[in-house]
Amino acid sequence: MKSLLDKVYSKSFFLQYDIWRIEQHPFVVADEVIYATIGDAYTSTKLRVGGRNIKSTIQDSSTGIEPDVQGSLFIAADLLSPSIFDESLLVLINVRIWAAEHIETELRRIHQDSHSVCKLHKRCKWGVNVVLTTDALRELFEEALSSDQFQATSNDDGAEIHFTLSVSEERFNKFVFVSQFVMQMASFDLVLLKDADIQLTGFPWHTFIARKGNAVVAAPLRQSFGKSSVMSSYTSERTW
Repeated sequence: MKSLLDKVYSKSFFLQYDIWRIEQHPFVVADEVIYATIGDAYTSTKLRVGGRNIKSTIQDSSTGIEPDVQGSLFIAADLLSPSIFDESLLVLINVRIWAAEHIETELRRIHQDSHSVCKLHKRCKWGVNVVLTTDALRELFEEALSSDQFQATSNDDGAEIHFTLSVSEERFNKFVFVSQFVMQMASFDLVLLKDADIQLTGFPWHTFIARKGNAVVAAPLRQSFGKSSVMSSYTSERTW
């Protein structure tokens, strides 16, 4: 909420009124405004609060939903005891870092993503290939990796996370790193090749595992936010 206010709200001290400015192209629904403006938001696959109907304060003929924490207790209980898959999971990911401010962000995402899926599998291992552009960045990354803050949270979900660090300014083939795990793949039921810019936090992992069935290779369809927004159906050119 603070990030949203910082980006869209300001106050004119001269004219003494509030100013709300959304610089992105027009949106149809509030969900898309929040998602596009924040940039680090995600879609929850389960409700955190319940709701009860109330009369709308905006339109006379409409009703709204008032947050009701008491109505969500059964949902919260389900979240605390997720079902565990029998399959073991190996996750392989490549991360490229070219600025110091990205180090904490990437480590936080790795922790969040590993927590999201590893708590659902009895055995879960992550192989993370980190390519940094300078030796100075490597030192900063190693320092952050050994910090008490990261160590205190990295293993609280049963995940095995192994980092491989290298320094290079050149482009690299991410499948060279993947090839190093070919022998290990045989000891896992599932192998996930994950790009760093696709987060698992908020991803419907249960649904994905169920729908893949017995497929040897499965992947979710990826679509950019601009193409998936409701407004795009009004502004994009259609070909038949």
